[in-house]
Amino acid sequence: MVKKSDDVYDRTWTPYNSIDWKKIDTSLTIDQAPSFSFTPVPPSNVMRTTAIPANASDNMEFSFLPKYNSSRYYVYMYFAEIQKLQENQIREFNIFVNGKLLSSEVNPLYLQNLYYSTAISETKLKLWLNKTSRSTLPPLFNAVEIYMSKDFLQSETYQTDVDAILTVKSTYGIKRNWQGDPCTSVSYLWNGLNCSYAGTDSPRIIYLNLTSSGLIGTIAAGISNLKSIEYLDLSNNNLTGAVPDFLSQLRFLRVLNLEGNQLSGAIPIQLLVRSENSTLQFNFGGNPDLCSSGSCNKSNGNKVVVPLVTSIGGAFLILAVAVISFHIYNTRHRVSNKVIMLGANSRIKQELESKKQEFRYEEVYRITRNFKTVLGKGASGTVYHGWIDHDTEVAVKMLSSSSAQGYLQFQAEAKFFATVHHKYLTSLIGYCDDGTNMALIYEYMANGDLANHLSDKNGNILSWNQRLQIAVDVAEGLEYLHHGCNPPIVHRDVKSKNILLNEKLQGKLADFGLSKIYPNEGETHLSTVIAGTPGYLDPEYNRLSRLREKSDVFSFGVVLLEIITGQPAITKTEDKIHIVQLVSDMLLEREVKDIVDPRLQGDFDINYATKALDTAMACVAQSSMNRPTMRNVVMELKQCLENKITYLSDSRYTYESFPGTLYSVSFDRISGESSLAR
Repeated sequence: MVKKSDDVYDRTWTPYNSIDWKKIDTSLTIDQAPSFSFTPVPPSNVMRTTAIPANASDNMEFSFLPKYNSSRYYVYMYFAEIQKLQENQIREFNIFVNGKLLSSEVNPLYLQNLYYSTAISETKLKLWLNKTSRSTLPPLFNAVEIYMSKDFLQSETYQTDVDAILTVKSTYGIKRNWQGDPCTSVSYLWNGLNCSYAGTDSPRIIYLNLTSSGLIGTIAAGISNLKSIEYLDLSNNNLTGAVPDFLSQLRFLRVLNLEGNQLSGAIPIQLLVRSENSTLQFNFGGNPDLCSSGSCNKSNGNKVVVPLVTSIGGAFLILAVAVISFHIYNTRHRVSNKVIMLGANSRIKQELESKKQEFRYEEVYRITRNFKTVLGKGASGTVYHGWIDHDTEVAVKMLSSSSAQGYLQFQAEAKFFATVHHKYLTSLIGYCDDGTNMALIYEYMANGDLANHLSDKNGNILSWNQRLQIAVDVAEGLEYLHHGCNPPIVHRDVKSKNILLNEKLQGKLADFGLSKIYPNEGETHLSTVIAGTPGYLDPEYNRLSRLREKSDVFSFGVVLLEIITGQPAITKTEDKIHIVQLVSDMLLEREVKDIVDPRLQGDFDINYATKALDTAMACVAQSSMNRPTMRNVVMELKQCLENKITYLSDSRYTYESFPGTLYSVSFDRISGESSLAR
């Protein structure tokens, strides 16, 4: 593969293999012919490799079936002779496109680019390279590019917004798919953007997510002209300087995330006011030198100069006032926290009372043997190992008193377990509601989490059948949440870490602190603040803030790919490649048997592995509309487990790769696209 960084025109070139072709290559440089000086020909390392028919007497045939409807396709074919021909040798062929002659008696030039192009309106592309009667050598084919044109129904993006976002792009040197119109069309939105489409009006940019994008410098002034912006995430970058006043003047802004930067100075008072009255969700933690307006003049690590007090009595007076003020603030803060905790306690007690066993704090202390063994830590608290009556092994989650978010997740889990019960969801045995001490007590899962078992550091390798059974277990648990609960429940944090295994290696879904219930029957999605784990997060949910059951389906697809390949959701290499991208690329070049976890040493049935991989890739389709339901997923995986595969004759579920890859597969077939198509 030739990556974008190796192509001056920012293209990715991918090898294409056919059983009817043979590859030949050279180490020599392929020059650009002088007459093509303005043509964006492929780089030399692409043209160094060419294909010829495996049988020298055959012609060459190439087919391409586009994924998308288009008004017109533009095809560029590139040829270069890489063998020094003898005087008695001739390589000459005719080019046919969809049965029509495009060019006759083509003679590729030695170590020079030669290209032919055409435009077609048909829904498919077939190329034939037929050897002429006087040719002594078979045809060759180095590379092909295919562009498509789309007629957009939407108006162009509001010009002020276009100018603003281009300024942001220029300020930070953003390298994304930020080309063309930012909002037109919906299918080609710039990565990290979302827009509003109101009737015939020009689209407006309402969502900008630049988290973890390596941004350096101050907050770009161009953002001030995104007058319709509702969601702005600049978190986890290296932004410096003050928080600009113009952010408080963006009247439609409802979510602002500036966490994890190096911002300094006072936060504009209007932002704090809007945050206080709940018209703005404002996150600014992880900026050590940033302070709210009322706290900037307080002494903090000797960062401010305290005026010299000439009077000793005055100094004592100031000290006394400071001590009293701090005492009042601290007391109020403790009382406020206590009220919040007591409120949370009463809600949890209300949810679980009469349904689960209640334990006093002293009992929890004994159950955990003085909180001796820690099993894990999460956002809402710490999980300890314990025993009830020496015969029931349990896991005890103690609420962290320092985690405000923990209260919310703790309450969510309590509410969840009060109404939801399934054999493939972890079970709640009891709870503690004793003053400010709160705990949830679960069944103990002896074999820990799935992520640990799939890790290359674990010597106990799960067999293919064990992996498939765990996948079916979890799929059934999710199917119950989506289809067995009324209203449906979306887990929102499906990942291998949240899949626990009991002593029989039965898989159960855990950690329901982020789960969401659909409030109204017939709702297609929930608009919600984005939550989940990087690598497993549905890209559509991340972009639009619209939560669907299909968001869980995407996350499950990532887990299923982990199960099949043994790879983590995001590789631990310097490139940090997402597993969907990784597998999409591998499918272009390798057989399925070479994609399955090599630690299995081929001990699996290739047909079932292919079916499972098809199912996983369908789950991770970029568009939620193209993903199957969990009910469909359970059916597909059970066929693999029961050793009977049936292929759907009219599958509605297709899967596409991440942007930049070319793999496109349906549930019932695998059809590779041109490996060199762009």
